[in-house]
Amino acid sequence: MTRPFAASRGLDRREWLGVALVLVSALAFGAAPTLARFAYAGGSDPPSLVAMRFFTGGLAVWLFYLARHGTLTIAALRDRLWALIFGVVMCIESWLYLEALTFISVSVTVLLFFSFPLMVSLIARFTEDEKLTPQRLGAFAAAFAGVALAVGATAERIDPRGVALALVAALGVAVTIAGTSRMMLRNGSVPVIAWMLIGAALTTIVLVAVRGGVTPPATALGWIGFVGTAVFFIGGIASFFSAVPMIGPVRAAMLSNAEPVVAIGLAVTLLGESLTGPQAAGAVLIVGAILVVSRQRPPEG
Repeated sequence: MTRPFAASRGLDRREWLGVALVLVSALAFGAAPTLARFAYAGGSDPPSLVAMRFFTGGLAVWLFYLARHGTLTIAALRDRLWALIFGVVMCIESWLYLEALTFISVSVTVLLFFSFPLMVSLIARFTEDEKLTPQRLGAFAAAFAGVALAVGATAERIDPRGVALALVAALGVAVTIAGTSRMMLRNGSVPVIAWMLIGAALTTIVLVAVRGGVTPPATALGWIGFVGTAVFFIGGIASFFSAVPMIGPVRAAMLSNAEPVVAIGLAVTLLGESLTGPQAAGAVLIVGAILVVSRQRPPEG
């Protein structure tokens, strides 16, 4: 008799913290396309941005975590290996996403990339026993429709290479979110993130070597984008994956639909783009879906 009550009551303090952390990560990730374009305009390229994110930024996060926690041990060898593997996946999907921005517009890239919450829902249906309730499906549909309106999808000619890169990047994110959820519950998010960053940094070394080295920007604005993408991305990674064990992978993925709203706001503010009526309507749909999902406790059992 207690199950209906547990399913309908509001979030506890830990879950609200998880919601807040996901929204912080959305702010950080939402800045990525604009910062990447600054870096590209200054002469840099996607592999160099990946190197800045995971090698320099990852080292900074490791030192910070060690200073605060003293140790970043994961007891089980199997979990350490999986954390390294998911770090490799995280690096590759980040590179693919940044490469997609060089083939297709930011708007279309973001729309395609944000198919990942649906992928997470489908994966978690089998790995986390997450129920696809009518409320959750409705909120997801509204959020994705909002994303479509907010990014201003059009019938423009689209380079299929960019489409493929964005969709594969989305799949990589979905696999990483779903795959690390229980591992973080067993070991804590901090050690798992730290080991993932090791895997990402090692992959970055290989990627940069294959692509001929790092290409830094040649302008001041380019350097803002180059450094900023590392700072915001690592902050977003830490916030998001700290939230996953608090609120679950599906809700975390769906709440991250706030990211396109941030991206559009920055484009309007920093790049001089205008906010159309459909884009404003999309933002309203996304925020509404976020409120629905954030207040809905997943059904038990």
